[in-house]
Amino acid sequence: MDLKKRVEDIFDIAAIPTATILSSVFFTGVAGSIAPGVVSGVLAYKQKRSEQMYEKFMLEVRDKSDDFESRLEKLEEKQLEWFQEVVFPLVSDYVLENKQEEKIKYLVNGFLNAASMKISSEDILMLYYDTLDRLSILDLIILKNKTIWKDELDAPIISRELVLDGSITTAHEKLRSYALLETRADRQMDSLIKTVVSMSEHLKDSKKTFRPERLNTSFLTSYEITKFGGKFLRFFCDITVDEPDKE
Repeated sequence: MDLKKRVEDIFDIAAIPTATILSSVFFTGVAGSIAPGVVSGVLAYKQKRSEQMYEKFMLEVRDKSDDFESRLEKLEEKQLEWFQEVVFPLVSDYVLENKQEEKIKYLVNGFLNAASMKISSEDILMLYYDTLDRLSILDLIILKNKTIWKDELDAPIISRELVLDGSITTAHEKLRSYALLETRADRQMDSLIKTVVSMSEHLKDSKKTFRPERLNTSFLTSYEITKFGGKFLRFFCDITVDEPDKE
């Protein structure tokens, strides 16, 4: 597939007298860095998958072209330059390596929010996209369903097999390991540590008062969205998440 030609077709560059900011970003980026040797030396199936992913990405970006254009028009010259030279190639790399087509919409949402300069640090942008890259569609569905927000079209079909073979439990622990979910026990760790310290001091010196912290021991293994998890969902899914009260 000639990606440069697909850019021209998808964004209808030949039919538009003046190129839009968005089409210029893609045309310049693909012609300058993505097309040459992007999949050289890899197996044919990987090349085909990468091309299919990138075409799907461009189509979904085109469907949101008005939103992109309105945001890009508001950027200052240096911000637009950063978007084109840093954000575009970074996101393109993740698109080309993506293995699940259903994740393209999340990659596009992040790309759109980056056009609003919601993240202006390359390191932080990479943290968000690295995290997304490590999650499966099942992980994302489980994460989203920890919020009040529900999308019936995207609701998970939690089969009996997934529950019995431990997939749901594994997904919860995976999301927790990436600091997207936390348990009630995690949120009470500070109180637990203070209680242990107070108990230790009391045992060493009985004159010291033992001051246990208030701990809610019910549902200690229930999972809730972390602060980072909420920001992650807002960036990739445009979901507003209320942060849980600290106990």
